[in-house]
Amino acid sequence: MSEDELPPESEVFRFLRRADYHFDPGPAVARPVPGDFRPTSDDRELAERLGSTTVPISFWDSSLTTLEQAVAVRTELAGSPPHETRAVFVRLGDLQEVALRHGFEVRAFRHLLDGVVLPGATGHCRVHGMVKPRGVVKVEHRSFLVDAASLFSPME
Repeated sequence: MSEDELPPESEVFRFLRRADYHFDPGPAVARPVPGDFRPTSDDRELAERLGSTTVPISFWDSSLTTLEQAVAVRTELAGSPPHETRAVFVRLGDLQEVALRHGFEVRAFRHLLDGVVLPGATGHCRVHGMVKPRGVVKVEHRSFLVDAASLFSPME
């Protein structure tokens, strides 16, 4: 494990991709779906810039960043508030176990955001292994994402 890799006991959270399309009509209970683990255009651009063979997706380490801090950082980076501020969390080791059962590997690394000095910015991380690798059958990967999604709980 490199010094910037998160240990399995880390709890990480991710903002959901779209508002309302997968929420119960009653109280807003977050239930992630496989589409919530699609990389954003920023994720893809960063992977290309770094010459990465995989596309990592953005998560936050909850030991270093609160949900409110992550919203503030995202607002600073985008110049406007994010469309979706609901998030879900998981213990990294649980996610890694499910990935291994499906024949995948998930790893998380700290990722410093250039020029961002707001509180909580140091908790930003990139999770590798959630995006379908080339050559993997889509149905097999989707099965992994469905099982992974079931591990996540809503942030309060």
